[in-house]
Amino acid sequence: GFANLKTTRDIIDKYKEYKGLEIHITEYNTSYIPNCPLHDTNQNAAYIAKQLSRLGDGNESYSYWTFGDVFEEQGIPFTPFHGGFGLVANGCIPKPTFWTFVFFKNLKRGEGWCVHKDDNSVIMKMKDGSFRGVLWNDTRQRAGKDFTMNLSLETEAGEYAILTKRVDEDTCNPLKLWHDLGGPANPDAATTELIKSAAQPFVRTMRRRAAEKPGAGAGKDMAEGVGTGAKNVPKRTVPVGTKNVPKRTVPDGTKNVPERTVPDGTLEFA
Repeated sequence: GFANLKTTRDIIDKYKEYKGLEIHITEYNTSYIPNCPLHDTNQNAAYIAKQLSRLGDGNESYSYWTFGDVFEEQGIPFTPFHGGFGLVANGCIPKPTFWTFVFFKNLKRGEGWCVHKDDNSVIMKMKDGSFRGVLWNDTRQRAGKDFTMNLSLETEAGEYAILTKRVDEDTCNPLKLWHDLGGPANPDAATTELIKSAAQPFVRTMRRRAAEKPGAGAGKDMAEGVGTGAKNVPKRTVPVGTKNVPKRTVPDGTKNVPERTVPDGTLEFA
C-alpha cells in the first residue's frame, strides 16, 4: 500500500549520501502477470485512479506498465482481450484504465490548484473559476458497494454548465461487448470499430444556476437539485468499479467548454 512508499522514503533518507534523492517508480500495475483478467476491467480503472491520486506525493515519476497489450514474454496474444498489461487492446481499443490517465491528464491542462482530495476523489479549481475533478469507486468486489458524496463548490452567482464523463460497467465496457459477440479472436474491421464505440465515456451535460447565499456579501455556492441558496452539490451514487469525472462548473462566456481531441477518442476536461 501507500505506507510502503513512505517506508522506502524513510530508508533512503537514513543514508546521508542518498537523503532527498528523487524516487522513480519505473513499473507498476495491479498485477505482475500479462494475462490477469482484472487488467481489462472497469474495476482496474477505479483502482488505478486511487493510485494516481497518491503516487505523486512522494515520487518524482511513476510509469504504468504498459501502454499497449502486445507483450511477447509469454507469447504474442491471440485475442483482443486476454488480461494484458496495456491501457490499449489490440486494434487500438482503449480499455477503461486508458480513460483514468486521460481524466487525470486533463486536471493539469491549464493553471489551477487542488481544493479537495480524499480516498475517492480529487477536485481542482482553475484560474478561470471553473472546477475539474475525478471521482472513483474503488472496491475489491465488483458489486454491492455504492457510496454517496456531497460536494460544496464556491462560485460566483450565475448560470453554469456541468459536464460529466462516466466510465463504468454499463457505459464504457468494451470487454463486455466483446464477450457478448462471442469473443472473436480476430474481429474484422467493422467488429473492431463496433467494440471501440463501446469504449468511450458516457457524456452528460446540464445547466444549473448558482444563487447568492442569503445574507452573504461574497462567496456563492453551486447547487444542483436543491433550493436557492443551498450549499451542497447533491448526492451522487456511484456504482462499484465506476470512475467518474464529477461536477465541472464553467462560468458563462468561457471559451474552453468545447471538447478537445486526445488519442483514440475525444475528451475535454478543461
